Amino acid sequence: MTARTPGGPVRGETLRNRGEPSGFASLGATVRAAAMRRAQHRDLAVLKALLER
Repeated sequence: MTARTPGGPVRGETLRNRGEPSGFASLGATVRAAAMRRAQHRDLAVLKALLER
């Protein structure tokens, strides 16, 4: 993702984590990832509905 400013382009990060969970964190990683995807889809659906008004 790149944003343009008067001073030139600025590199940004997307909303993704890097790396793989290990140990205790890996136990619920699949469940958390699915929950985050559902929440993101819900949020985007609400945003789309607001923009299409």
